[in-house]
Amino acid sequence: MKIYFMRHGESENNLNGRMTGWMDAPLTERGVEQARAASEKLRGIAFDKVFASDLVRARLTCETVLPECEYTVDERLREINVGCFAGMTNAEIKERYGDVLHDCYSTGDYSKFGGETRDEFWGRIRSFLADLEDKPYENVAVFAHAGLIRGVFNMLFGTACGGKIANPNCLVAVFELKDGDLTLIAWNI
Repeated sequence: MKIYFMRHGESENNLNGRMTGWMDAPLTERGVEQARAASEKLRGIAFDKVFASDLVRARLTCETVLPECEYTVDERLREINVGCFAGMTNAEIKERYGDVLHDCYSTGDYSKFGGETRDEFWGRIRSFLADLEDKPYENVAVFAHAGLIRGVFNMLFGTACGGKIANPNCLVAVFELKDGDLTLIAWNI
């Protein structure tokens, strides 16, 4: 089965340089336009199943890209939980907590700040993928977040390169799930 992961369009927090995590942030006008343009990337693909994170930016992107489809909301597709950093800029975090972000980014651990660890985050991703394994789908669309898509990439290739890849709004990354193995087919189609 091919899984087409799409990142949501630009959100208000993306525009303002704020971490978002699990907080809801609406799409900007530009984000809606990005989603409209991104619909071309998926034109002609017959999706057996469509999933979206429960967060509004992913759902609205899904509804804009595939306006006629029915989709299933799945909380496991949320962005990593960044705890109390949600809604804050890097400068605000540094002012309040000091130089902690580099450690959080490199370890994937936000648990000290009310968020989740990389293992918890990856556990959600693995659980979602495991549920797909026995389904007879050929093509699946997943509307989610930068961190989740990067998490799938990192699970395959390691975290050393995952933070260095471009992951723009409305990116589409295609993976193949076959016999329990995940393979990257295309990045940012």
